[in-house]
Amino acid sequence: MTTTNKRTSSHSIDPLFLERWSPRAFNGETIPENELMTMIDAARWSPSSYNSQPWVFLYARRGSASWNKYLSLP
Repeated sequence: MTTTNKRTSSHSIDPLFLERWSPRAFNGETIPENELMTMIDAARWSPSSYNSQPWVFLYARRGSASWNKYLSLP
């Protein structure tokens, strides 16, 4: 058993997993266009299975004409 950060696992795992924190909401700040494109380009160059790079990236900016359509995607 491992206990840390008020979390307890049933098995002996690395405390790193119990100390991990993930936000549940964003703060609403807009990501600058150049930073967004940098992240998308970095993702585009990331490795894939059998080097096939089947990447497709979709994004919409909050308040844009595409925002509601983007959120309604299945």
